Amino acid sequence: MPASAADRVSGLTGIPVGGTLALVVRLVLGFFAGMGWFFSQATASQIDQLSRQLPTAAAKVGSIVGQSSVGKILMEHICFTRIKQPSITMLETFLE
Repeated sequence: MPASAADRVSGLTGIPVGGTLALVVRLVLGFFAGMGWFFSQATASQIDQLSRQLPTAAAKVGSIVGQSSVGKILMEHICFTRIKQPSITMLETFLE
């Protein structure tokens, strides 16, 4: 796809195909970088909201599952303390 776009741009501008291919690739990468920058605040806000709600949701699921006999056995083998850690601590643990 970038090569065919480069062929079209080359035909319109008279610039060699190699130069227009580099231009097309830069434009596509710039577009995606711009979209990432544009939506970064919303994404960060949603991640922050998830990191605040996840420990409560995990505790709720644990209490629901722990009400049955099979659930009690499962709860003995699942470590919820890692889920209750702040998101930064979980990220640091993952990156180690």
